[in-house]
Amino acid sequence: MEGVTLEMLFSTSFVAIGLYFALDSFAKVFNWMHFFTLYKSEDYGFHQEEGPSYYDLTESALTFIAGTTLIFTARIWSAKLCKNKQSEQDSAPNPLPAE
Repeated sequence: MEGVTLEMLFSTSFVAIGLYFALDSFAKVFNWMHFFTLYKSEDYGFHQEEGPSYYDLTESALTFIAGTTLIFTARIWSAKLCKNKQSEQDSAPNPLPAE
């Protein structure tokens, strides 16, 4: 695999994880937006004595936001991770004697 760097592999992994979380929670967030649109509507209003559970909305929204953020910041995180790995390798003692 000539030409593929460690930073590219990390970046691809972060984008894949971000896509998984964003796409997994997108349908739930869209469903909640649809629910609240109908809930606030005068024509199709739901039972007013039954309040919706905002915990499910918050969980889905935070997962979607975290996944989307990870997609757009994948390069930054992979650069920081590679920089940390490089500094660890530079500071590690060489176990083989120089010949």
